[in-house]
Amino acid sequence: MDETTQPQDNELVEKQEELSEYMDFDKSRIRILALINAWKPQQAEVESMRKLRYLTANVEDLQASGILRQDETFIPIRVIDATIRREQPPFINFLTQSRRLAIFDCLTQLSVDTQQLERDYTRGMTYNGWDLTYFKCLDGAQLMGWDSIEIEFDESKPLHVGVDHIGNGNLIFPVDAINIQACDTILRRYEVTKAQLKDFVNRFGFEEEVVEELLEAKSQPNHIDQNIVIYKRWCRIDGVVYVSWFSETSTEWLKKPVKLFLGRKRQEQQMEMQLAPDPVTGVVIPTLVPVMKWVDEDETNYNVRVLIYTLSEQPAIAQCKGRGFFDAPKQEAQSGLWTAMINGTVRASNVYASPAQDDGNGGKLAQADVDLVHGVVFSKPLNFW
Repeated sequence: MDETTQPQDNELVEKQEELSEYMDFDKSRIRILALINAWKPQQAEVESMRKLRYLTANVEDLQASGILRQDETFIPIRVIDATIRREQPPFINFLTQSRRLAIFDCLTQLSVDTQQLERDYTRGMTYNGWDLTYFKCLDGAQLMGWDSIEIEFDESKPLHVGVDHIGNGNLIFPVDAINIQACDTILRRYEVTKAQLKDFVNRFGFEEEVVEELLEAKSQPNHIDQNIVIYKRWCRIDGVVYVSWFSETSTEWLKKPVKLFLGRKRQEQQMEMQLAPDPVTGVVIPTLVPVMKWVDEDETNYNVRVLIYTLSEQPAIAQCKGRGFFDAPKQEAQSGLWTAMINGTVRASNVYASPAQDDGNGGKLAQADVDLVHGVVFSKPLNFW
């Protein structure tokens, strides 16, 4: 073996080892579960912030448990939600009232008129319900500091492009990640019903045996009518993005890793065997002929985009903060002050009285079983205070 082939062989071996590491279920499962477990605190924070935003309290339960007295109430002031809703109109107006969603320029000929292209693109991307995805992404970014969407190849859409809201907490990546595109592996968490999972066998090519195994495990009495959690995994192998589907409890891939395909194709010249006459003898013989064919384009970037609420010097995406973080102290303070004022006002409006003469109990406080009724005459003088 000469010196020129040695580096090429080593590179080929490294590529095969990398491909095996990401394709093998048992090896990949360890890394995926570690990523999911590391993300659980972030998921818990998301649920906590959602509860804090809508701040609900059952006054009757609080009174029954002794946290509140019978004449007390609790006034929740939802500062976080009010701030988020107050900030949204400018973003929404910018998105929905603009006559175009994107601006196009021809790089080779700046004088080319692109208005028709802009109109066609805007018409194709404003399909039914298109705006809901962006509103949800904006709302999630305002609450948590960041949120994300997935760009999908969807033949049911006019331009075969769909945009789907992922939701904060459902996009899983290393907690110290600075750039999604630089991550080795990212996940998307889904909660699906049993009917949806069965349908994925025909629609997306899920492994039927693995799906049936998962459904059987979820058919126990304590799992009836519960959603099933599955994950989509993106990983980059030799610069190309691969997609697979995974469940924490399954023993094999729900769908094995395949190259990410977003509908993009390119023309490539290939040699094809065709019957053609020999230019000298005229006899028809098999001949290699160059032909142009459409081939799938390899995707090198994840089809995920992240919206950050406020740009700052904070490098890690997961550490970006939103209104849930900034307004939580104000919400707690305002709720406490309003509650104290209302409870104090109610108590101050109540009637309290005591006998004008000592009853001989030696100064010991006691409650008399007497109801103060309007328009009646009491047998003893009372002091009202």
